[in-house]
This record gives sequence, C-alpha cells and structure tokens, in this order.
Amino acid sequence: MMHENLRQLVYVSRALRLFTAEDLITLARQSEQRNRESDVAGALLYGRGLFLQALEGEHDAVDEVRSRIHRDPRHSNVQTLVDHTVKGRAFQRWAMTPVVLDDQLTWTDEHLAAVQRMASVATVIPPGLAAHTLIGSFTKHITRLAA
Repeated sequence: MMHENLRQLVYVSRALRLFTAEDLITLARQSEQRNRESDVAGALLYGRGLFLQALEGEHDAVDEVRSRIHRDPRHSNVQTLVDHTVKGRAFQRWAMTPVVLDDQLTWTDEHLAAVQRMASVATVIPPGLAAHTLIGSFTKHITRLAA
C-alpha cells in the first residue's frame, strides 16, 4: 500500500555503554510494540560504540520516535544523517531489525567522521535509497575502523 507523507530518518549516535547482541535484541524488542502501533519500521545497527538507526513511517509518528530517541539516556551525540520524504516503504516487513557488527565500545571522533562521510554520499542518492545505502556503508566500513 502506498502512503502519503512517509518520512525516512537515519541518525547516528554514540552508545554510552557496551551493547552486546543480546542487549540490542532486547532494545529492539522493547521498541517493537510501540513502533508497530505507530506503524514505524526500520533497522538498528551497532558497531564501534555507534548506533545507526533508520526509521520510516508517517511524518508525525517518526517525529514522536525521534523525540523519544533524543531523551534516551543510553546514547548521546544524536546526529541526523538523512531526513526526507519518500514515496514508498523500504522497510516493509518488520518493526525494527537489530544488527550488531561488533561488541566494541571504543569510539572516537574519527569513527563519527567516517559515518558522516558516508552520509554525505547519501545526499546525492534518490530518497528511498539513502537509508539502505547508509546501512550498507556502515556495515562495510565501521568494523574496519581501528578500535
């Protein structure tokens, strides 16, 4: 089904503690019910102490999730990489898919700078493809960064 006013938001943030695969699955499950109720879908990745999350849904619903994210004490330095309107869903089948790339908490400004460089590439990609492009880049490059 096509939706009007669909919003796709991708952000990166710094974890304030170590997250294991089990922790991330628990976090995703906690968010899943709220996200399903508001019809927000996406993906949550963790690597080198950074979260990368893609959210997709009606504009107001994504705004509500975004507000919760900014208040969440488990992370800081929330930076929006992509925030635009899309014609159709890229995350159709799930409420939130968690992916743990490593169990490192090491984080430096270089890590965030690398993710921001990835985001600059996403600005020239058509809306709707940017989230998956960022997820692919994050998955490929974040684990190559020195711990």
